[in-house]
Amino acid sequence: MGVAASKLGAVLNFNFPGNWQEIVIDLDRWLEDQEKRDAAPRVSDFVWTSVAEEILAVANAAVTLRTIGLVYGPTTSGVGKTMALNAICQVKSGAVMVTVEKAAATAAGLITSIARALKIGSEYHNARNYQKVKAALAG
Repeated sequence: MGVAASKLGAVLNFNFPGNWQEIVIDLDRWLEDQEKRDAAPRVSDFVWTSVAEEILAVANAAVTLRTIGLVYGPTTSGVGKTMALNAICQVKSGAVMVTVEKAAATAAGLITSIARALKIGSEYHNARNYQKVKAALAG
C-alpha cells in the first residue's frame, strides 16, 4: 500500500495526527484491488524466466517509488514480456498494464492508453483526459 505499518496502525487506532482520510482512501483502494486480484483467474503454467524476473524488478521498483514503470523490448513474440506483465498484474496491488502500439507511441497515445486502462476515459487525448489520468495517479 506504500504506507508504513506504524502510520496505518495509528490510523486504525484513531491516533494519527495527520491526514488520516487520505490513508483510509488508500486502504480502501488497496482492499478493492485485492478483491479483484483474488477473483481474477490465475496463470497456472507461468514460469519465472530471467526476463520475467527483470520485469518483476521493474514492477517492484515502481511500487516502492510510487511511480510508473516502463518495460520495452524487441517487438518479436516469444520473449515473454506480455505473459510476465499479465502475471505481475495478478499479484501486484493496483497494477495496470498499458500497451502502446508503435503508431500511437506518442505522449498523446500514452495518455489515451493509460486513461483506457484505468477506465477513466476513452476519447483521443485532450487536456481533460490528461487531468483525469493525473488525478487518478496522484499519490
